[in-house]
Amino acid sequence: MRRVLLYLRPYRKWMALAWLFMLTELTIELWQPLLMGKIIDDGVMKRDVTAIFTWGAVMLGASLLAFVAGIANSFAAAYVGQEYGFMLRTTLFAKIQSFSLARIEQLSAASLITRMTNDVTQVQNMLFMSLRIALRAPLLVVFGVAMAFVVHSRLALILAVAVPLSAAFLLWVMKKAVSSFSAVQRALDRVNGVMRENLAGMRLIKAWMRGGYEQERFTAANDALMRQTMSVLRLVETIAPVLLFVMNAAIVAILFFGRLDIESGTASAGEVVAVVNYATRATAALSLFTFITMALSRARASAARLAELLDAPTEQTEASETDGLTIRRGEIRFERVSFRYPNSKHDALSDVSFVIRPQETAAILGMTGSGKSTLLQLIPRLYEPSAGRVLIDGIDVREFSAKQLRTAVRFVPQEVLLFSGTIADNLR
Repeated sequence: MRRVLLYLRPYRKWMALAWLFMLTELTIELWQPLLMGKIIDDGVMKRDVTAIFTWGAVMLGASLLAFVAGIANSFAAAYVGQEYGFMLRTTLFAKIQSFSLARIEQLSAASLITRMTNDVTQVQNMLFMSLRIALRAPLLVVFGVAMAFVVHSRLALILAVAVPLSAAFLLWVMKKAVSSFSAVQRALDRVNGVMRENLAGMRLIKAWMRGGYEQERFTAANDALMRQTMSVLRLVETIAPVLLFVMNAAIVAILFFGRLDIESGTASAGEVVAVVNYATRATAALSLFTFITMALSRARASAARLAELLDAPTEQTEASETDGLTIRRGEIRFERVSFRYPNSKHDALSDVSFVIRPQETAAILGMTGSGKSTLLQLIPRLYEPSAGRVLIDGIDVREFSAKQLRTAVRFVPQEVLLFSGTIADNLR
């Protein structure tokens, strides 16, 4: 998570502003039960209409200020979230452009798309929630209990027992949910992978009437995603009923013992109402933890996947960048070259040696899948040999930078891909 949050540095001022507005709203909300207690004790119980209107006006003015602070906080949080998402996606896209072809295939195109879209969105939502309610909710619970002690310490002890029990249960659920949401994201990768293959190979699927088979493949991947998601949601959805049971039991206990204290003269009606109000606010805040836990768990799982991309070595890092080398004659030599694709058990090329001298034209023949395209892709270093060397003018291609090598070697792929844009854009 820390690796991904480093990109928040340019927005620290906006984040501080969002938290300032949030704290303003929180402070007012914490004072409102005290004002309500004043209205009851000084106004209702004493039948003083002036006190009711005075404290009511103060309470109304504070509520309006809290409303304005809440709107400003939402605006600042939304700004940071959108700007951060934009920067993170831009950074990830640039990072992917610097990967070697082998690394892109190892990560898979479907996974890369999921990470740049869904995973970034999960982290972005977590950031907005952190600036809006994720920090406000626990602070409201903690300071609400503290203010309850200020009002009436004996009744506040009930909250002091109920809140830690709820917090312990929340931490347990969050710990289990993080690993479960990682599995959900991997299942989503598989669904995107099947969809991508299906759309890319639609001509073949229709020509060979393989629609039914593809439907079964997609259904299997989609079903796995559904079952994984339902499993983790069942766990997360236990939060609300458990927390509400614990906190409502605490409120019933406060009302019961509060009645006894009022009868014995050790508490006023306003104090009991204030403590109950703090308890209900804490209950409302804790009920938000279902959404907060889900967002934070998914964001942590997504952040780990994004950090894997950000920390992955680039093609330039893997290459040995040597200055001053130029390709003059163009002799190509393979010396006992072998190559194996990532996650494959067999070599695509094994102990291949040959020489193509300057001005010669060479044709490589072989059956489909025999390694013709793989062999050619080793020359501009789209892949690195697993063993042996590829040399141009007697120099190992790994000693050239990727830019030097690919400026000199022209490569035309066998599968034509047209990018969106005009014919001129594609020719360029």
